[in-house]
Amino acid sequence: LYSEDFTIHRTNEGRCSQISEYFLTLDGSLPSPLLISSNIYSTTMPFTAVLMLLCAATLSSGAIRPLSNVSHGTILNFEESSRRLRAFRAIAGYRPASSVSDYSVIDLDQAVIESELEKETDSAFENARNIYENGGHSRSYADLLLGENPHTAIYPGDLFIGKNENGEEVRGKSFRSQHFRWLLLEYEITDGDKYAKCQVGGLNSTGIYDTRGCFAKSGNLSRVIDGEYFIYPYTYDPILDNQNARTIQGFSLLLQSSMLTCAKCPYPDAKYFADYYGTPTYGNKWIEAAYYK
Repeated sequence: LYSEDFTIHRTNEGRCSQISEYFLTLDGSLPSPLLISSNIYSTTMPFTAVLMLLCAATLSSGAIRPLSNVSHGTILNFEESSRRLRAFRAIAGYRPASSVSDYSVIDLDQAVIESELEKETDSAFENARNIYENGGHSRSYADLLLGENPHTAIYPGDLFIGKNENGEEVRGKSFRSQHFRWLLLEYEITDGDKYAKCQVGGLNSTGIYDTRGCFAKSGNLSRVIDGEYFIYPYTYDPILDNQNARTIQGFSLLLQSSMLTCAKCPYPDAKYFADYYGTPTYGNKWIEAAYYK
């Protein structure tokens, strides 16, 4: 719960009596409140109770300050430092603390899957399965074949600059381990973009892929090391070798490592379901059973 999404009303007696959810616009104005009941005895009691405790805690700690006067009390909010949260646009009512726009476009994979399934043809069914397994929009990367083995070490996060077919600059950062002449570059998301403008992956069988933001099929990559430029000739197939590191299937396949065996694991809810179904990949097993039936 982020402070910029909530205003807390304090009565003249100093008690928290009403809590309403607001979305702040980027210019700081307050639109109309959404429909969250201020009656603490309503069906929203558990949700409201949490916010009431938050209000009491912040009042006692002095972490909130008045913004303006209203007829029934004073609207309170967190300190100015939390306002930078507004730099990230709210997604479905949730305002993230960091950029998650590339995560959110996994919905575009879901939309294409649904569109393909509605066609009710064998080929469209295969297209839907391909997008489920290989993605198309989130964490796009290119699998490039270098003209020769690089003479310098390449580390995850190293920036490479190339061009698309129109001669426009395209940037990518290396990730995963490099294997000889094969170089994996995740497309960098430029300012103002929600996701990389290279969208292929599992979309390659649908005919609706977009390679305008992809590296050209051949060319040179440049890289700067300690002020010195290095050039790397490369080739690849933009339709087959532009892939996606985040897929809907991956959310299930990675549950074991990301929610059950990680440093702060296990997450209780993830463990409940994994124990109940007898496998952490129960979600994928459901979907695959439908696709391959």
